[in-house]
Amino acid sequence: MRLKKLRFTRQEFANADNFDLEEEYIGDLVNYYNRAVENHNLGEYKEALRDHNLAIKTDGQSWTYRINRAADYIDMREYKKAAADYDAAIKIKFDYADAYFWRAYSNGELGGYKKALKDYDQAIKLNPKNTAAYHNRGIIHIKLNDLKSAEKDALKAQELGGCKMLKYFEEEGILQYE
Repeated sequence: MRLKKLRFTRQEFANADNFDLEEEYIGDLVNYYNRAVENHNLGEYKEALRDHNLAIKTDGQSWTYRINRAADYIDMREYKKAAADYDAAIKIKFDYADAYFWRAYSNGELGGYKKALKDYDQAIKLNPKNTAAYHNRGIIHIKLNDLKSAEKDALKAQELGGCKMLKYFEEEGILQYE
């Protein structure tokens, strides 16, 4: 997963979601955030995690830091910790579709298919054009042996574009077309 590289000035950062922090902490947060994103994108997840932890310790009310720390955990294959960070982020910002998508992904990797389905449903509700959510939900349906729902999601993902799920299902013998 690649994080967006953003550079903030202190004023831009203060105007974002950190308006109640004192000026001295804002400079630290900018440094933690930028360094964490750089390290994450370089594949240095433990270093990124360190700075995301410092940012969360400084400003525990920002959902952004939890989302980004969860991305570190996903890339480290620590799905339980990732899901916990998405839980916390969703409590702060409940209408962010990507948080539901990635929590679903994390729960799917942990074998929590019912939880994953619920979150993919919510991600799709918030962003109905998310091809990847339909694709991934289709895979969860297959794991739950619900081939009819999997096919429906595959068709929707194909309709939205950029998804070769139906071809994969056919090649693997999961679904047969004439």
